[in-house]
Amino acid sequence: MLLPANQLPDRRGVFAFFSNIERKGRWALPRRFRTLSVFGSVTLDLTAVELGPETDIEIRCFFASVEVIVPPSVRLEVDGDATLGNFEVARQVPSTDSPDAPFVRIRAGVLLGNIEVSVVNPDEKSFFQKFKARWKLRDTDPT
Repeated sequence: MLLPANQLPDRRGVFAFFSNIERKGRWALPRRFRTLSVFGSVTLDLTAVELGPETDIEIRCFFASVEVIVPPSVRLEVDGDATLGNFEVARQVPSTDSPDAPFVRIRAGVLLGNIEVSVVNPDEKSFFQKFKARWKLRDTDPT
């Protein structure tokens, strides 16, 4: 959901130190969001987030893991570095090119950890949901 920039907080962030932080569902993403994870785990699910026209996300990850899940309705620019770690952008579906779509810029750095940015279709069924549906069909008795 797109909101005017003046209705969003200017800055916010999360800090995970030997802990786990998960942000999902409907929440307002500020214009600038910083994530720092040290020996921890952070998951940012943007599939139902309220966005402004332009958002910057800065991620720093040390001996930790950060995952960002982005819907395809967002224009996405990602730049990151990894030192003895993993930085990955997985586009399961293409992002939009529409100039009217909200723009999210992610800048990231990881040391001995993992950062993964995934563009996913939020309406697509998960592997478990597909598996469960398939087994339900087999459980029915046609006679």
